[in-house]
Amino acid sequence: MKLLLLIHIFYLSSVFCKFHLPNTSQPNNYELFLHIDVDGGIFNGTVKINLNVSEPTDRISLNYKDIIIHTESVDFKDDNSNTYNLREAIYNDTSEIAEFIFDELQTGTYDFYVAFDGFIRNDLKGLYMSYYWTEDGQQHQAATTFLASIYARMIFPCYDEPHYKAIFTVSVVHSMKYHALSNSLPYAPPENIIPGLMQTNFRPTPKMSTYLLAIIVSDYVGNSNAEGNFTVYSQPEQTFMTNYALSFGQESLKKLEEYFGSSYQMSKLDLVAFDDFLMGAMENWGLITFLSSRLLYDEASVTTRTLQQMSSTITHELIHQWFGNEVTAQWWSEIWLNEGFATLYQDLITDLLYPDWQLMDQFVVHTIQNSMGRDASLTAKSMNGDIVSLQDIWGVYSYIPYQKAASILRMVHSVVTDDIFKSVIKSYIQEMSYEAAIPQNLYDQFSQQVSVVNIEDFFKSWVENPGFPLITIKRTYNVDNNSILRISQKRFIASDDLINVPDTKYYVPVNFATAKNPDFTNTQAEYFIFPYVSEITVELNNENYIDDTQWIIANKKATYYYRVNYDEENWRLIITALNNDPSIIATANRAQLLDDAFTLAKYGQLSYKIALDLASYLRLETEYLPITVAIKHLTGLDQIIRGTSIPFRDFLRDIFSDLYKRVTLKENRNDPHLLKLMRSEVTKFACDLEVEDCVADASNQIAINEIPPNTRPAIFCGYLRGTAQTSWPIDILHTKLSDIVQSERTRRKYSQELEDIRLSFACVNSQSLRLSIFQMTLDDMNINLLSSDFNTIFSSLLLSGEYGVTDALEFFDKSWNRIEEKYESLGRTIQALGEQIKTVAELDLFKKIIEEKIYAYQNITPGLRNIAEAAIAKGEENIAWLTKYSPVIGEWIEQYKSGANLMKSSIIIIIIGLFLPILGNKIQSVF
Repeated sequence: MKLLLLIHIFYLSSVFCKFHLPNTSQPNNYELFLHIDVDGGIFNGTVKINLNVSEPTDRISLNYKDIIIHTESVDFKDDNSNTYNLREAIYNDTSEIAEFIFDELQTGTYDFYVAFDGFIRNDLKGLYMSYYWTEDGQQHQAATTFLASIYARMIFPCYDEPHYKAIFTVSVVHSMKYHALSNSLPYAPPENIIPGLMQTNFRPTPKMSTYLLAIIVSDYVGNSNAEGNFTVYSQPEQTFMTNYALSFGQESLKKLEEYFGSSYQMSKLDLVAFDDFLMGAMENWGLITFLSSRLLYDEASVTTRTLQQMSSTITHELIHQWFGNEVTAQWWSEIWLNEGFATLYQDLITDLLYPDWQLMDQFVVHTIQNSMGRDASLTAKSMNGDIVSLQDIWGVYSYIPYQKAASILRMVHSVVTDDIFKSVIKSYIQEMSYEAAIPQNLYDQFSQQVSVVNIEDFFKSWVENPGFPLITIKRTYNVDNNSILRISQKRFIASDDLINVPDTKYYVPVNFATAKNPDFTNTQAEYFIFPYVSEITVELNNENYIDDTQWIIANKKATYYYRVNYDEENWRLIITALNNDPSIIATANRAQLLDDAFTLAKYGQLSYKIALDLASYLRLETEYLPITVAIKHLTGLDQIIRGTSIPFRDFLRDIFSDLYKRVTLKENRNDPHLLKLMRSEVTKFACDLEVEDCVADASNQIAINEIPPNTRPAIFCGYLRGTAQTSWPIDILHTKLSDIVQSERTRRKYSQELEDIRLSFACVNSQSLRLSIFQMTLDDMNINLLSSDFNTIFSSLLLSGEYGVTDALEFFDKSWNRIEEKYESLGRTIQALGEQIKTVAELDLFKKIIEEKIYAYQNITPGLRNIAEAAIAKGEENIAWLTKYSPVIGEWIEQYKSGANLMKSSIIIIIIGLFLPILGNKIQSVF
């Protein structure tokens, strides 16, 4: 343990010279004064930093960027009020470090004072401007902050690294038109200092990192609880949309306090919604800021999926008040210590509040499977991010510290049990309260309470290694009274090249449910595959014995972070069980089986015959999770198969016609949450597949102008599938599109409906209509569309039927120079084309266009050339994939059609057999 710690410190020291501050001084507290002129777009201020010099030095090093430092104002005193003169100030714009050089400074406490000024930014970083428009068209503005991860230095010089924690005392001068908010409560109401200007003085914060500081100057309105200590702020006209966040936020906070066994640390909590925001939300301590769509709820316009995302986001940010704010990752490479826990608990805590949402089952799909879908690359990184430059810091904000870290933590939770996990987390928070943590601190807490496994080694095998394994289970059949399993691990790579797979090994927990004992509830590990072995043998005998007709399924409730493959016979046994009674297998495992089967088939590690046989049970499926997983994979398969002669959509329609009849477009307000989610996805897919009932119902909904947000994508899609119109404009969509994009206010207010319309163009059937809409993106037709709209519409039309790609290529060939002028990105257009190339004819035309138009373009950049080359390579990859896998898919479809027809014929014969005697008697009675 000591050796590992020494290596960790040596590594940090080795990169300090590049962009880390030297550890010769540390801040205790900041006294920050800001005059923020919102209307003028400028600010100025001063900061006094009380700091410790921990070893003799001649300089104080601080971060700053894009502000003006008034070096003549620098005042440096020790705790005896002795003044030290500034000799020199040096700034490195690569490291963003300023060195203020004095005579030799001895260890002790000092005060550093400096003045500065700057512009309020418009790039959503540092202190930036956010805008909104009222119903009467008036523009308003607010100044707000976004300081993660290294943007506090854009406001004032500071120790802008997360492990430098300090207390902040903030004062803000602002126009009396506005009010100011910060992390803490103000001492008193704002003070009128001169006519038109107010000063708000805030109480000291807890000891915290610079990136958690927040300051807002706005005319927003608050909606508070009775005690006045929990408030949701919004634009004045949106106050009615804050009620849900006010109610849910308090419930979630209370549940978190119960779970962690400790109270929220501040005397108030504000949540604030902004239309202009860099991420979904930011956990500033005591003043959490959100993108409006992640905080404001209007039942009439917000989808059920968005409500769920909103709830999870609110809980995620509240969790950060403990993980991230009270206990902070020491450096951005270890940010999973903050984000992993927040991502896990956002579902776990919300699941306790809304158990009917089944969020811990949903976790399998939107967190584990989402992460594995991106974590299967040869270039995947480990959870401890590699940061060698300031630019690398933003790169760590990927799926890894969020979805992957949460998946690993959930796996640990299952291995050690809920009681121990909860106890460890409480101890970890208490031990590291108001400190910066490294992974070893977490491992140490687990090691003190966990004996079932070497938990430190377990953690490290997943944290320090990239990727995840494929677990393969092969059974030995025809063995009396003894079931023998050979269980092996190998890193899973999203490729059919199985030779060049890295020999990465993991500490793998294994458990089973079987046909004999179909208990999926106990998710503790029954066996482990250690990192130094590739395979273990397990014998199931006595009461655990299963015969050759009984299935086995590993990874109960899909709580572990890996994929599973089986021998073909066991897959067949699972398929038979699902076709007899899907409910015998846990919902999460049905979702896992579908995801594993189609992913393995895509990369040649399982036959598509098995994956498609498995999918055939879906007509019996009643649960949202397996259906949404199936739709994801079947949509991808449909898109790549669509350029061939394989009647794949006949199979899909056969399945989803039955599913559509169970959900339909008709929505009831009191429908269960998961039914609403399932209806949204099934109806959209069914209408895209041109299921007759869905297309007819969509046209009826349009006719009566009943278009609820949950089924709006399906209704727009079904309407376009069924329309007889052959040219744009199509009245209803043209009118809606025109109304939405008429102003920035309406674009923001109806942004989701705008997205639904743009994506619905993938459902265009008519070639003439498709070409007309392509042309509309160049001619506008009196619609105030943006260049980004054109790219999205183009990409949607690419998916709109068998000839969508050919029509798009011909349009691009003819109009590429106008596309470059009108569209947001020529590169995105080329990339979208390459992704959808499926035939040799399409590829030849694409290459010809790239060669004659793009490569010959005099202003072509290296970046655009790289995009074009990658797009051609993607088209070639698609064709190679189809050459390899389409024959087996086509063969399966033909066998399915024959079987389906035989089944239908059998049913007809049975019906005739049943009714013929009755019919005969009636005929005889007539005569």
